[in-house]
Amino acid sequence: MKKTAIILGATGLTGSILLKKLLKDPAFEKIILFSRSSTEENSPKIEEHLIDMFQLDKYSEAFTADVVFC
Repeated sequence: MKKTAIILGATGLTGSILLKKLLKDPAFEKIILFSRSSTEENSPKIEEHLIDMFQLDKYSEAFTADVVFC
């Protein structure tokens, strides 16, 4: 079964390294990003949400995954 991951802060140093690893990992079919600015990554695996991190409750419907990285 393919997994979905959420990354909060994929534009930071740690988040950007994690994103690159998850993009290469065949176990993950979808990576949902919540950040203040775009990662500029182009992949069919990525679903990117540019948001105010203090208003995560507005995105609760999109906040479903197997793993969450913060």
